[in-house]
Amino acid sequence: IFNTPIKWFNNFLSDDPVLDISINPKDYQLLMTLKNNAVKNRILLEKNKRSVPALISYKNKKYDIRIRLKGFMTQTHLQDHKWSSRITLTNERFLGMKGFSLQSPQRRSYISSFLLHKFSENLKLPTKRFNIVPASINGKYMGIYNYEEFPDHHMNESLTGKNNIVIRIDDDQVLFDQKNANQNTKNLDHASNTANYYFSSKIRARAFNEVLNDKILKKDFERASKLLNSFRLEKLSASEVFDLDKTALWLAVNDLFGAYHGHCFSNINLVYDRDKNRFYPLIWDAFSENLSSTISHRKFRMFKLQHVFDFIKLGC
Repeated sequence: IFNTPIKWFNNFLSDDPVLDISINPKDYQLLMTLKNNAVKNRILLEKNKRSVPALISYKNKKYDIRIRLKGFMTQTHLQDHKWSSRITLTNERFLGMKGFSLQSPQRRSYISSFLLHKFSENLKLPTKRFNIVPASINGKYMGIYNYEEFPDHHMNESLTGKNNIVIRIDDDQVLFDQKNANQNTKNLDHASNTANYYFSSKIRARAFNEVLNDKILKKDFERASKLLNSFRLEKLSASEVFDLDKTALWLAVNDLFGAYHGHCFSNINLVYDRDKNRFYPLIWDAFSENLSSTISHRKFRMFKLQHVFDFIKLGC
């Protein structure tokens, strides 16, 4: 409480540009209605993901966008005033990004994920754009947010010149069942003993509709999904599916940082290299909600990769 006036005073004196989002009052009210409905149900369902038009102002430049709520589990993304959102640029790119998320730095374990991305960039590991920015919505200062690029073929095209798609094992059913099972310990234990999400969950591409509507990307998805499915059915070995150098480096850096949350199969995002017919993983959702997942808080997790297999009963 005592530090709040100092924080606000420092904000007014700061030269850092503020990312201001302007949303029509009617559309803003719709977002808040969807947010309240999602919080009531404790999960963000598809019907709550309606996007509305808005405008970003940053460094005296304006960008047309569409904005929606983001974050399946509402207790971590939508409960407080600093709610998470997904933003898509209508025509241009913002800081090189076609689409990105805004969320509280707590969602990415404060400084931990920021440092992890900087290490990855230094090691020339493919990684999305990730940084912090002061933000306001309709003139109300919201504080510091993380912006995190949406990992899809637009990102890859911007970074490498190749529009390689990003695929993942969809986690919606995992999270939906986990939310329901968490209400009863016996249900949670039963689900963890009987569920087989790694094999039963669907394989999807990021920006899925765009991928399916593009002949080349659709063919890439067909090849990529077949490759990943053959791996999880143990018909192909890791060396036949993954770029081993990039994957090994990704594992080592995540292990060094204790970033095991990103090793859950439902959190791993894989770039499909069409030229090599191989995958390599991206840094994504590497930490849970606070510092408890990092080596700065629990040093015993350093170089303990087996910890990932017991992290979330239904997720990993």
